[in-house]
Amino acid sequence: MYKLITAATSEPCVAADLKSQLRITSSSQDTYLGTLLEAARIWAEDYLRFQLVSATWELYLDEFPDSGKCIYIQKSPVTAISSFTYIDSDGDTQTLTENTDFVADYNSMPCRIYEAHDKTWPTPRDIRNCITIRFVAGYATALAVPEIIKQAILIKAATTYENPTEEVSGTQVSQFDAVTAQKLLAPYRAIRF
Repeated sequence: MYKLITAATSEPCVAADLKSQLRITSSSQDTYLGTLLEAARIWAEDYLRFQLVSATWELYLDEFPDSGKCIYIQKSPVTAISSFTYIDSDGDTQTLTENTDFVADYNSMPCRIYEAHDKTWPTPRDIRNCITIRFVAGYATALAVPEIIKQAILIKAATTYENPTEEVSGTQVSQFDAVTAQKLLAPYRAIRF
């Protein structure tokens, strides 16, 4: 289970970007456009299995994988493991240290965490959510988000603005723009394990 600890402080696209896309000159709808952009960003993050702009998350696990197996963090790109703790059989919280007890492969998407050389995963207490991994995921700034991803978000938000429902006067709305947005995102999509 994932829990958001500290949300991103900015969006990859802002109302001015969407206004330009839609050729809107008035500021009267900026709040609404910002809401559409937030919804489109959430849609993109879900499709990509990404955190677009840097945020802090926690992953809770009930047990460690078998020895030799890795833990996958399904929020890409992971940039740091802030803490890695578990509750031992006595009920005490223990902390694992990066590069001593575990190693993280930040280049993979999803990020993989392995036992360090000559180490094995410890035995935690048999309770739910006994393992907590706090990590930072996402591009460092909104400016660092690839332009293709930003364009997909803008297309999705613009499509929603122009067609707020899937049906207009009994006629099905073309799904072309939604498909285009997904095709733009496809090369960045993280694999799920």
